[in-house]
Amino acid sequence: MPKGKFSQPAFGGFEAMAYVAGDGVTEFITKSAYRARGYMPPFEELPSQDEYEAAEDERQDIEADEAANVALALHQLEFLSIAMGRFGENSDARRDFIVDCGDRLNVAPGAATTSIAVPEDIWEYWLSVSRGTNDDYDERGNRAAEE
Repeated sequence: MPKGKFSQPAFGGFEAMAYVAGDGVTEFITKSAYRARGYMPPFEELPSQDEYEAAEDERQDIEADEAANVALALHQLEFLSIAMGRFGENSDARRDFIVDCGDRLNVAPGAATTSIAVPEDIWEYWLSVSRGTNDDYDERGNRAAEE
């Protein structure tokens, strides 16, 4: 059933109106027609057109931010995969990175993914390993000897 989206106040002797959309319907109807058809929410609860548009703008901004975060996460994993590539295929660091991605992210580095979030701890840890600033591995990517 279509739903009311917003209302417009009475103006110039005309009855207040509601914008209704859904199930292939998009129309402005009078307040009395809205009530007679039993649309929800109740007419009195409909936001004004300005309130509705502001809420829609905010919703779209949130969705855009979420999409940007997914894109950033995908770039982060790709970046880490490339950065870890400086170590040989048989290095401890590279093998451990692949295992960590599989265990914690359920993805193989370099695999095509549609959405993945790279937690900050994974990002920071493996970025430090790839830069050679992590004490767990030497400059060749071998596990550091325990002292």
